[in-house]
Amino acid sequence: MSEILAHPFEPVIYKDTQTLILGSFPSIKSFENNFYY
Repeated sequence: MSEILAHPFEPVIYKDTQTLILGSFPSIKSFENNFYY
């Protein structure tokens, strides 16, 4: 069985960042059920 990552990507933040882009990933339960939206 493959490993499930809760947060596969680290945030990318620079000292001069001016824009914040928010998003989401499927929940752990969705990964366990192989159900993605």
